[in-house]
Amino acid sequence: MTNPKLPKPPLPSGQPNPSLNELVAIKSELKKLNQKVLEIEGVFVKPKGKVKFNIIGFLKAQWKALILIPLLLIMLGTLMFTLLYQIPRSLASLDRGLVSLEQSLTKPPEYEYQVVSPNDGTFDESMTRYGSSGWQAITCRRAQDSLDNFKYECIMIREKP
Repeated sequence: MTNPKLPKPPLPSGQPNPSLNELVAIKSELKKLNQKVLEIEGVFVKPKGKVKFNIIGFLKAQWKALILIPLLLIMLGTLMFTLLYQIPRSLASLDRGLVSLEQSLTKPPEYEYQVVSPNDGTFDESMTRYGSSGWQAITCRRAQDSLDNFKYECIMIREKP
């Protein structure tokens, strides 16, 4: 690229002349921009009037972008996977849980009942065995059978599985 000499633009009327420090800062910024343009132009070489791509120059000038783009694509893919696959599965699982919770709250539990008559001597062991099976005693009374044997009559209850 050639650097043509352009005439200095006239200063707008009513504006004070820029200070030397401002001019030095502007010149420094222009040098930085010119260097960037030269780096980009260095990627392309013009042999015999044709434009040929210089891969080494391109990689030197654009290596940060070449690393950043695949990383951004990986992050985008992960985000899309989460949005399209994981979240609907989580919502479906939550929905099933809410349905079962609603059913358990709206449907009253069902119970089964049983009348048992444990002997006096084995009353504690019998009641412990029933309790470990999920039975609860609603009421117990001491009763005498037709042979004058004394036993307990207990009404037991448990929730149906």
